[in-house]
Amino acid sequence: MTDEARLARIEAKLDKISDAVIAMARLEEQNITLFKRMDRYEDELRELMRQVAALERVSFGRGVFFRSLDKLIWLAVGGGASLGLAWLQTQL
Repeated sequence: MTDEARLARIEAKLDKISDAVIAMARLEEQNITLFKRMDRYEDELRELMRQVAALERVSFGRGVFFRSLDKLIWLAVGGGASLGLAWLQTQL
């Protein structure tokens, strides 16, 4: 085997190795981009979870308030009806 043929084979192998290294570098860049995107999604998810927790606290507080208000209104309506009936009985 001549030195030129041997040198050509070595150059071809080096070209293949160079192409493989470039492909690996591209994959690494894609992975970095994907990981950054995943980190951003996790941050957004964390923020959304915080907002949902805040909304749950507010809605729970409002639920307790309106449930109590509802009971108070029905007590007032019942008391008013009772007073109205008692007044009607005294008039008759």
